[in-house]
Amino acid sequence: MKDLFGNDMEYKEPPKYKSEAFPKENPMVVAFGEHWEPDTKCKTCANLWEKKLVHTYYKCKLRAYSSGKHTDHKKNWTACSKYVKSTTPL
Repeated sequence: MKDLFGNDMEYKEPPKYKSEAFPKENPMVVAFGEHWEPDTKCKTCANLWEKKLVHTYYKCKLRAYSSGKHTDHKKNWTACSKYVKSTTPL
């Protein structure tokens, strides 16, 4: 392949988009294990908070925070062992 000036240049493949950037399971469960009570969900945890913009994004206080989707948290994930029951669930 030649550039604009007629010089030979090496073609490099553009980086591929990673479609699986969002984790399939709760990263907190991977790190700390599941909550001892069966069927406990993150939506009733006091550590879950919501960030409202055009859409609502859920975040966990115990995870690192960024404005990207990599730190988004799903409400219906199985709760981890750091679960604290909330008085006002989301």
